[in-house]
Amino acid sequence: MPELADRHGILLLYPEGVGGHWNDGRGDISEAARTGVDDVGFMRALVAEEASKRDIRRVFAAGMSNGGMMAQRIACDLSDVIAGVASVAANLPVELEKNCRPAQPVRVMFIAGMADPIVPYGGGPIKVLRNERGVVLSIEESLGFWRERLQCRAGSDEVMTANSVRRKYSCPAGGLTLIAVKNGGHAWPGGSPYMPEFVIGKTSNEFSASEKIVEVLLQF
Repeated sequence: MPELADRHGILLLYPEGVGGHWNDGRGDISEAARTGVDDVGFMRALVAEEASKRDIRRVFAAGMSNGGMMAQRIACDLSDVIAGVASVAANLPVELEKNCRPAQPVRVMFIAGMADPIVPYGGGPIKVLRNERGVVLSIEESLGFWRERLQCRAGSDEVMTANSVRRKYSCPAGGLTLIAVKNGGHAWPGGSPYMPEFVIGKTSNEFSASEKIVEVLLQF
């Protein structure tokens, strides 16, 4: 990301959640969720502080897993501030779906492993070390939710490769993109495996998630 930021004139911010977690709206057992940390307010204040220092044209958020679900919450609650979000290995949480009412058009991108052993592509309980950490919609249900919210037209442009399925929807009230990684695990494509494969599944090297996120979001 730093190399891409230098190339495209992007200011990178790496905020840190309480206890290393975000209160992403799914009722997790993390300290941030249990104590009701106002991470939405934190993000709004962070953007406002940076905007007071320099000319910022658009703001995007991207994250993986809990960070990706927090990006989904930002799309729901901060669409007046955020132009788009990218969620890697993170479907839309069931609890967040109930209260998600974006006030402005927003761009949403998913990068998901179809064999993710932690956040299931087909939806259901999130399982981390035998602990359930909330419930998520399937990726198809997550896309369906955003297709309705963003008033996307029927159908999509779809490209299939040997290792991925890529879809782009035309949405008058925003934008919606999916990259589904065949046999992909709970990982950042193009990144380094951060845990053994038997825990997180396979890490794809077919493409760089960082490059695709910048490519998709900056086209707007």
